[in-house]
Amino acid sequence: MKRNELNSLSEYRFTKPVDDIERLIAALSCEGTWITFRHGQRLDLITQQEPKCYLISEGSVHVNRVRDGLVLGTVYGPAILGMSNFASSLDPSYITTDKDVRIGVVPLSDIFDILDKQQLWKSFSITLLYIIGHYQHYNMQMIAPTSYEKVRYQLIDLASKDADVRAEINVTEFIHERTLLSRSHILAILSELKKGGYIKIKKGNLVEITELPLKY
Repeated sequence: MKRNELNSLSEYRFTKPVDDIERLIAALSCEGTWITFRHGQRLDLITQQEPKCYLISEGSVHVNRVRDGLVLGTVYGPAILGMSNFASSLDPSYITTDKDVRIGVVPLSDIFDILDKQQLWKSFSITLLYIIGHYQHYNMQMIAPTSYEKVRYQLIDLASKDADVRAEINVTEFIHERTLLSRSHILAILSELKKGGYIKIKKGNLVEITELPLKY
């Protein structure tokens, strides 16, 4: 795969405003209730019409779509989820844990005084713009007319992750959770790509991709 294509697809990961996010987590930690959530637990971003913020200093979680469980993405710490719900009592997504992870839970309504007192509105705005931009980027990529193009996007996304992360991910399940395409259909596409020498898969893990064709 061309390095510039991998870079453009993972651009938001590399430009993540880590300093601003860590500044917010440090300020909000004292107001949060820190809980260790076990693998596979579901966390709603809004409960009883009260938006929640989740502080993730390390580890990772999945963001899922409510209506069908589609994985919209995997979020790695440091991160704050739920910040965009200050103007809404409904959220079309929820969080699931893929490993045991310790998370701080803060009612969204409690953070505004802290932002005022510690002059953190700039960090809040930068982080919120990053989140909005990330989802916009995802939505543009997923408006794909064919199954192959959806699979291609997910392969490029997976290839942009570190090798040790990819070694723990089954490529078929990764694509299925993020597209809801049938596993048999995904396997058929992957098989053809392997025959064409476009990808290397070992024990279900993506090892390498070369320049994937735009159409297949």
